[in-house]
Amino acid sequence: MRKHAGARQVELRVSAVPQWRFEVSDDGAGFDPDDGSRGETHVGLRIMQERAQRIGARVSVSSAPGVGCTVTLVLPSSAQEPAGALRPEEAAA
Repeated sequence: MRKHAGARQVELRVSAVPQWRFEVSDDGAGFDPDDGSRGETHVGLRIMQERAQRIGARVSVSSAPGVGCTVTLVLPSSAQEPAGALRPEEAAA
């Protein structure tokens, strides 16, 4: 984000209900995610898609020139929790 977007602010939102969801947003330059002319400059986006598919997750990118970018990763509901992770009800206790 710092390198490519020139973002000044980045937010990470994590939720575990109804399934694990990680959302990263920035206030950077943004881009058109449907612009196929960028080719190899979007290697990072392609790698994120490939890695998400390997674990059965979904990744989406929402962006537009001048309005920043949001990347969302949603894990499959059958994904096991990481070792040592707190369940939502445990975290609230």
